[in-house]
Amino acid sequence: MAQHKQLTWTELRVGLFVLAATILLVVVIFYVTGAGALGPKYRLHVLLPEVDGLAVGAPVRVNGVEVGNVERIVIAPPKPGQQPSKDKSIEVQLRIQKSFQDHIRTDSTAGLITEGLLGNRYVDIDRGFVGRILQNDEELPGREEKALK
Repeated sequence: MAQHKQLTWTELRVGLFVLAATILLVVVIFYVTGAGALGPKYRLHVLLPEVDGLAVGAPVRVNGVEVGNVERIVIAPPKPGQQPSKDKSIEVQLRIQKSFQDHIRTDSTAGLITEGLLGNRYVDIDRGFVGRILQNDEELPGREEKALK
C-alpha cells in the first residue's frame, strides 16, 4: 500500500530558504562579475591594429566609468572592394549599457589601456560631445596607443 507523505511546515521553510539562497547567489555572481544581465544593452564595433592581452569579458570604460564589456574578438574581414588594412585588422565587439549611449558619439574614439602591473587590458572610450550618437551595431573609431619604451 502506498503511503502519502504530508509536507510539513519545516520542510517547506527549508525549501523556501534554499530557493531564496539560490536567487541571492545568482544576483551576487552577476554583480561581482559585471555581467549585468539586467538592463538594456547595445553593441558597437571597434577596429584596432592589435589586441594583445585583451580578453572577452574585459571591461569597457568611458573616461574611466565602466559601461560594458568586450563581447567578442575576431580577425576583421576585409570590406568588399578594399584591401585589408594593417591598422584595422582586429574587430572588437563591445556590449554597452544603453543608459550610456548619449556619451558615445561619432567624435568618440576607442583604444586599449593596460591596467596595473599584471598587464590586464581594457577598452577605453573617449567621450564624444559634438558628433551624432552611435546606434546599435555601428563602428566606433579606433585609435592606436603609443607603445612604452
